[in-house]
Amino acid sequence: MEYKKTYKAFILFFIVMSVLMIGGAVLFGIYLPPHSSRYIIWCISACMAVLTLIIHKTGYVYWYNNISYEEAEKAGADRRRAFSLSHLKLFGIFFVCQTVFSVAMALLNVSQWVDFSVGCVSLCIIAIYTVKFKL
Repeated sequence: MEYKKTYKAFILFFIVMSVLMIGGAVLFGIYLPPHSSRYIIWCISACMAVLTLIIHKTGYVYWYNNISYEEAEKAGADRRRAFSLSHLKLFGIFFVCQTVFSVAMALLNVSQWVDFSVGCVSLCIIAIYTVKFKL
């Protein structure tokens, strides 16, 4: 497969993510207001996991910050795959943990803001942690 520079799937991903976030927030806000923030942080964690999966499958690691297309192309397919797999594992684990945590908090009737706060802080920590991954 030829490695080429394209952002079409990246843009499409963000359009779909925006529709899911806005549509879901509106629906949850109308029908299940106590869970709207839970939905938002769950959707963000799911979207991050899906985005890292797309990057892993396509090898378009230059979509990540601080990776140029030229650097990604020079690295070769194996290094791109290993680099993207490390991101996929981390964000996949975050998604599973966030889902379990949100369900547990909902069952225990804990404020949705606890989920949202924990999710936001966790996402920031994970994003900062990925800086150590090198291509």
